[in-house]
Amino acid sequence: MQYSHFRLISQVLTTFLVSFCAYSPAQIAFDHLTTEQGLPVSSVLALAEDSFGFIWAGSPAGLARFNGHRFDADLVFEPDRSPFQKMIIELEASGDQLVFMTRGKEVGWVDIRTGQVAYLPHLQDFSAPATLACDGPGSLWLAGKDWLAKIDADGKPSQLLDLKSTPLSPENLSATGQAGVSDPIHKMDVDTLGGVWVVGTKGVFKWDVNLAEFQPVMTGIQASDIQIHDSFAYSTTSAGVYKIDIHNYKQTLIPIDSYDFLGTNQIMVDQSYNIWATSDNYGVNCYSQHNQTLVTYRHKSNQPFPISAHLLSMMQDRSGRIWLGTNNGINVASKERQRFDVFGSHSSQQSLAENQVYSLCFDRSGKLWAEFESDRVVRLGKDEPIVLSPDAPGNRRLPHDIVNKLYVDRKDNLWIGTAAGAYIYNQTADQITKVEGSTGLISCFSEQDSGDMLMGGLSIMEYVQGTPARTLQVTSLPFVEIMPLGDQHYFLAGVGGPYHWDRSSNQMERPQNAPEALLKSLLLDVHKDGRGRLWLSSYGQGIWVIDDDSYLQLPKLERERVYGGLADDVGHIWFSTDNGILRISEKDLAIKRFDRRHGLPITEFNSEAFVKADDGSLYFGSHWGIIRFHAENMRAEPRPPKVLFTELLVRNQRIRPGDQLKRFSLEHRIEHTSQLRFSHREDFVSLEFSSPSTLPKDGTRFRFQVAGLSDEWVLAQLGDHQLPLTDLRAGTYNVRVQASIDEHSWSPHEAHVSIVIDPAPWETWWFNSLVVLIVFAIGAGFYRIRVGQELAVARIKQRISDDLHDDVGMVLTHIAQTAQLGQIKSQDETRSAFEQIGELTRQVIQQFRDIIWTLDKQNESWSTLIARMRLFASSSLKRQGIQVSFQREVTLRGESWRADLAHPLFMIFKECIHNIIKHASATEVDIEVELNANRFYLVVHDNGKGFDPLVPAGKGFSSIRSRAKQMNAQLDITSNDGVKVSLFLPL
Repeated sequence: MQYSHFRLISQVLTTFLVSFCAYSPAQIAFDHLTTEQGLPVSSVLALAEDSFGFIWAGSPAGLARFNGHRFDADLVFEPDRSPFQKMIIELEASGDQLVFMTRGKEVGWVDIRTGQVAYLPHLQDFSAPATLACDGPGSLWLAGKDWLAKIDADGKPSQLLDLKSTPLSPENLSATGQAGVSDPIHKMDVDTLGGVWVVGTKGVFKWDVNLAEFQPVMTGIQASDIQIHDSFAYSTTSAGVYKIDIHNYKQTLIPIDSYDFLGTNQIMVDQSYNIWATSDNYGVNCYSQHNQTLVTYRHKSNQPFPISAHLLSMMQDRSGRIWLGTNNGINVASKERQRFDVFGSHSSQQSLAENQVYSLCFDRSGKLWAEFESDRVVRLGKDEPIVLSPDAPGNRRLPHDIVNKLYVDRKDNLWIGTAAGAYIYNQTADQITKVEGSTGLISCFSEQDSGDMLMGGLSIMEYVQGTPARTLQVTSLPFVEIMPLGDQHYFLAGVGGPYHWDRSSNQMERPQNAPEALLKSLLLDVHKDGRGRLWLSSYGQGIWVIDDDSYLQLPKLERERVYGGLADDVGHIWFSTDNGILRISEKDLAIKRFDRRHGLPITEFNSEAFVKADDGSLYFGSHWGIIRFHAENMRAEPRPPKVLFTELLVRNQRIRPGDQLKRFSLEHRIEHTSQLRFSHREDFVSLEFSSPSTLPKDGTRFRFQVAGLSDEWVLAQLGDHQLPLTDLRAGTYNVRVQASIDEHSWSPHEAHVSIVIDPAPWETWWFNSLVVLIVFAIGAGFYRIRVGQELAVARIKQRISDDLHDDVGMVLTHIAQTAQLGQIKSQDETRSAFEQIGELTRQVIQQFRDIIWTLDKQNESWSTLIARMRLFASSSLKRQGIQVSFQREVTLRGESWRADLAHPLFMIFKECIHNIIKHASATEVDIEVELNANRFYLVVHDNGKGFDPLVPAGKGFSSIRSRAKQMNAQLDITSNDGVKVSLFLPL
């Protein structure tokens, strides 16, 4: 076969596939959960959702619970606490229990609050159960080969039907010309009226609880599964899928002209009344009763998200997600991942890989034109496809195979820009013609109000009524957009960045005040919004917004490859990128990114491939066909998911119900516990949390608050599901965890638990009270000892004072009087000796008075000390004819009295007075005393002759400095206009 013939055949096949897929029902994006997420084995035989929203999977290795990011296989344990690892073939949720059936035909319950397992005793004299079902009130129904039983909450049968011996046995039913009850029974379900429906090899039967008899519904046909949904029973049979009215048994065959439903194994009806049926050979079929369309999802099929092979079980959870158990894990599809339609098909044959889409446009009749890989231009739709390419026959042959741009004018002509000029396809005449005079690269079109057409690439060509008029501005770098701004002014964008072009003068210049980064940008598209702003899409520099003369580069997108934007009808602009689709609000420039988490099958898009339909739908060309969606379907963000605690660890040890710690035991699982109480030794606690209604790819974020440590909300790292609480001191801590999909709205259904850490013995009130009592007793004892010592010292002081006053004072006074008398009676020679004796005696008396004054308890106050200083200065200086000025500023009286400072302060003051009398030759002395709560400040300043700083100081100043140093006082002695002594003593 020649190569050209092969390309022609591949073109026809590709066109057929694209045309067919373009109008197929919307696809569903499936996520895969496998052993990588913790499944014990790959095969999933049964699925159920418990009352808390956790999904349980039954497998040959037992039960596992999915908590939103992984499976836990060690949650369920039997009475001997060994792991529950039996093969589970059926699973039903009823209240706080899971009812299961094993391959060995054992039936049991799992308490989801504790994880404990209890088994139903074998029903004597009957064969092993084959299937089970739970009714609304919570009762369990079991069916065997030839019996049916209702099991109450206590585990005992309240109804037990032996189909062999009752009047309604299969033999008696057959005798009346009716088929017997199915033998064996495959599946069963319970309707809203309490009727029990069973299906098997002989058809569909119903046990009427009111009439206490079996009603044959469909006989002579093999049925494999049944599900009750509202007022109808849906059953898969060898003749197809039937919908049966539970009241009158009216039967309707689902009108599907497909063999895919024949011989199906399982059936499920979702919340939207779509019928799901599995098949060993064909995967899973979804039939919409609303619009009567069928979609088949198969293993390794031409779907963006293929499912795994060999479906074994399925269910729909309360949030609307579809769960499919297969022999290779679980496939999960959610409503959030059904908002994008995929056009085109992916084929393993390279010749048919026509999925890359480089340009899109709509014609006036609403038909979508797309440029696919290998430069084939195809009109998509249910009508006969139109293909324009170098391989197309006759009038549809496109001479050049490098297509850059598609555009439909007002006359419904398709303009095709190529690397070698422009072509027009006239749909009415079904004819391609070369645009006269067009040469070189054509990458953009701009139709004017007058009907003129401007084409651009490396030059701008002007056409009037399809006739070339003139070639205008010529550039060295191609541009991709000619945006009219009014009055012969245009905005040009392309490889060389932005330009302003005056059509009348054919002058092109750079925009004024434009940033250097924008001038060097490779621009791919220009969009003009309703406010007149220009939105520039660039390759590697994100999005620029030009509003009059202001330029803004949108933050966080500076390195983004953005291909082009479309405005929706609700105030947003949607941009295609290499990393999904961006939605940007025209009002506040808020950015929202849509990617695989939201169901996009591919996140890499192409330049020029974006268009808006008349109904508001947005189309973007990608590396995997065409993505279509409606902006209205994207407005509702997923509700914030609820959060539950899933694991408790104490000092890195996993705690299960029944485990005993010191002063702590866990009665129920952590998700069913509101308060935890630990001793002071269990101060290292970890809590695992998750959202059971999410998937790992959802990108769920969590934040937590630990009241008692901090009221601040802390954002957990992405993928982090554990909260460690270390070094907890005694007290109560309220732990809250919330979840969010977008980090803006947080779930009101938060996880909450109160953690109480009991105090250590030394932290209890009674221990602290005892310590305080002991300390008080010891302090009281020391106080009594100290008071006793002070009283003894005071008594000794008083006795010394009295003795000095009475005995020594009397003697000294007598000596002074004798010296005075001798002075009067003696001659001149001895009179001076008596004068000296008298003076010395008076000095000793004065010193004794000072000592007695300091020992006297009544003088222990600052006021008495200052008064004593004033009296001494006045009496001593005035005897020498020296004028005294004594100023004091006292704000402290008896407070903070320091008895140890009274004597040295007074002695320093006396020494200053003595130095003035002996050496200063002064006539005036100024004394200042300042006393407050912080300091004692003393200044003694005379107007005497002063002293020479170079001459060593005498004993007087040395004594003053020594005493000041002992008190840690600051001392300053200067000689300027006399001598000034300043003493600063902090209190």
